[in-house]
Amino acid sequence: MDFGFTEEQTMLQSLARDFAQGEIAPTVEEDERNHVYNEAIVKKMAELGFFGCIAPEKYDGNEMGYLAATLMTMEVGKESPSYGVAFNLQMNAIQSVLLACW
Repeated sequence: MDFGFTEEQTMLQSLARDFAQGEIAPTVEEDERNHVYNEAIVKKMAELGFFGCIAPEKYDGNEMGYLAATLMTMEVGKESPSYGVAFNLQMNAIQSVLLACW
């Protein structure tokens, strides 16, 4: 039995890592110090499909599942726990409730 990640999961993890290191890390200390939540970063995350891991394709998701969402959350959270928490809540809390209602 293979417990490794799929190629798609590894690609999403790398995408999230590269994004977090390139977009979040350069300003995270200043943003945290000044209590700034940078909407541009979140919009870029959305444009890259970060928020679609658990959503079905019929709702413009990519259906990669909870493991992919977790891998991405971990990479974002390594650079900024604040963005990691916000991302995790959007992915796992809000979407799970909305999808359960539909």
